[in-house]
Amino acid sequence: MAINNIIKYLRLGVKYLSTAAINLYDVVAILNNIGYSSVVKLPPPRFRRGLGGEGPIAVKGEVIVDVNTERHILGVSAREPELLISEFNIIEETLSNRLRGYKEPQFYELLSEVETSVEGVDFYSLIEEKLDLSPLPAISKCLGIDACLIGFRVGKKGARPEDDEWLELEVTPSFLKSNGILYMSLIYRSKNKDKVLNITKRVSELSSFIAKSLL
Repeated sequence: MAINNIIKYLRLGVKYLSTAAINLYDVVAILNNIGYSSVVKLPPPRFRRGLGGEGPIAVKGEVIVDVNTERHILGVSAREPELLISEFNIIEETLSNRLRGYKEPQFYELLSEVETSVEGVDFYSLIEEKLDLSPLPAISKCLGIDACLIGFRVGKKGARPEDDEWLELEVTPSFLKSNGILYMSLIYRSKNKDKVLNITKRVSELSSFIAKSLL
């Protein structure tokens, strides 16, 4: 049975501990020097004044760079994992060598969305058959309906959303497309950069593994 994956969104980010101010003029100029084009129109520089901001600031092909200068966050997006990892490493190294605000990483973070399609299956029915939850009978009784699960969310044991080590994996049938499409979104955060990069390479593999477990 053929399983097809489409990566809809893939972003690597890093948050820094440095308290040094980040000047958006500097960031854009440095990115321009390594082949990126600005997607924001910056106001004219002012004497002894920097510029902060957040959101996408530069693009090269399908690679997009975003920042949040106040929170010292740098992000890079691209739907091809190897390209994303390569560009992320280049940008991170270039900025950290030039700007004090991009030193001392606090944690790295992966955001991904993947659609997995399997022809001829109904993921709504498969999830209902294979997964159960103890509160379901109480929910059914309270609402007067036959309740069932239509997806699930998995976290990292003992972790909380504000922690530097965090996992949030959500799996549901697609609410917008046919019954044979499974939607997976993932947030994976760690102080260990290599762990995050390794998961980035394997997002399609993970989605296929989850789909197979339901068949």
